[in-house]
Amino acid sequence: LANKEIERINEWKDKEVEKLQSGKEYLQSLVIEYFRIQKEQDSKFKLNTPYGKVTARKGSKVIQVSNEQEVIKQLEQRGFDNYVKVTKKLSQSDIKKDFNVTENGTLIDANGEVLEGASIVEKPTSYTVKVGE
Repeated sequence: LANKEIERINEWKDKEVEKLQSGKEYLQSLVIEYFRIQKEQDSKFKLNTPYGKVTARKGSKVIQVSNEQEVIKQLEQRGFDNYVKVTKKLSQSDIKKDFNVTENGTLIDANGEVLEGASIVEKPTSYTVKVGE
C-alpha cells in the first residue's frame, strides 16, 4: 500500500517537474530571442538581472566532412601528408588468439620468441547488485 502511494506521488512529481521544465525552456527561449535582437542592434549589449545573466559565445569553425577517406586521398595525392594522422594500435584480440601464453602471462609468438613489454593479466571479477522493484 505504501509503495503504491509512493509511486503515485513520484508520478505526480514527475509530471509537475516536466510542466515546470517546459515553462522554463519557453521563458529561456523568449529571453534569448530578446537578447539576440538587442545584440544585433548594439554589439556591446549585456543582459544582467538579479535573476541571472544572458551571455553569448560565438560558435567555433569546424570542418564538415562528407567522405573522410576521399578527403584523405586527395590530400595525399597533392602531397599534404602532414594533414593526415596515422594511428597505430595493437590488435589485442588477434594477439590473444594467435600468440601462446605461459602460466605467468608471458606472450610467445609463432617463432617461439617472447613478446617483450606485453603480458596477459586477468582482471578481477566484478560484482553488481541490482535492487528489485
